[in-house]
Amino acid sequence: MRDRIFYSIEEINQAIAEQLTPYNKLLFKGKDYSREDRFSEEQSLLGPLPNERFQWKKTRWMTVMKNCHIRLAEDKHYYSIPYRYIGSKVKMEYTQKQVSVYHNYQRIAFHERNFRHFGYSTAKEHLPSTHQFVSEWSAEKFINWAEGH
Repeated sequence: MRDRIFYSIEEINQAIAEQLTPYNKLLFKGKDYSREDRFSEEQSLLGPLPNERFQWKKTRWMTVMKNCHIRLAEDKHYYSIPYRYIGSKVKMEYTQKQVSVYHNYQRIAFHERNFRHFGYSTAKEHLPSTHQFVSEWSAEKFINWAEGH
């Protein structure tokens, strides 16, 4: 295949498929078995694949801000952390779908990932009791208040 030129991905995939069977039947150097032999022995030991697709997990270390949030710079989004961790170093692990925050190997916060720039994902119970009323603020609340409802 080294000297061949391919003009599409399908073409190269076909060429690889043609070489795969002889390659898998080739005996390992100094052994009396091949990849195909090994696979047939081990196939019964394989379990089913997970239902959920694998997701890459990224990790960031950060300090909890005075407003009980940490910022995921990649998305410019803020996630709440229980107020007793203000000023603490925490470890954020995140995937495409979720954000988990750990302190001393204990998960202290979990959020669905949100990609809204400069938005806040705040769990009311993360805020001190004197600030929990702020989590109820919304444009709709102020419009209703202004209309006298």
